[in-house]
Amino acid sequence: MKIDNQLTERIEAWLAMPEHTDDADIMEGALMLLQLNRNRQLFQTVSTCPQRFVKTVEYELRKFLPMRKRGQTCQDVMKEATELLGELKEVVPTKPVNGDVIAEAAEDILPGRNGRRPDHDGLPPVFAVPRNPRTLCPDQSLPLPTSC
Repeated sequence: MKIDNQLTERIEAWLAMPEHTDDADIMEGALMLLQLNRNRQLFQTVSTCPQRFVKTVEYELRKFLPMRKRGQTCQDVMKEATELLGELKEVVPTKPVNGDVIAEAAEDILPGRNGRRPDHDGLPPVFAVPRNPRTLCPDQSLPLPTSC
């Protein structure tokens, strides 16, 4: 996909302006942003109150400017990201290597994965949570949910 250099120049000119006080000027930046990321929700939000979202439009346009100066499209950046992630998956192990002190210490410190304490069965009945949802409401005068 070919980069539109005129759009890049317009973005640079818009960002070079010292202030964006006019609503039409802010909407021009929002329109350029819409052309870049096709985020219609953001465009609609900015159009409701442009003065409130000036910083957001500036921030988003500044994110796209270096990429456009390098001549990259969004698809090029996504392609590079997937290639980089593929290389990282090969280099970084997904499971702890034998003898990994940090992983072994974490297993000792972290609680069990089933959500129960090791001494769960030894808790007094006052603290035990009943299994039946109908017994969660000890006051029988309260109506019970019909879905139980």
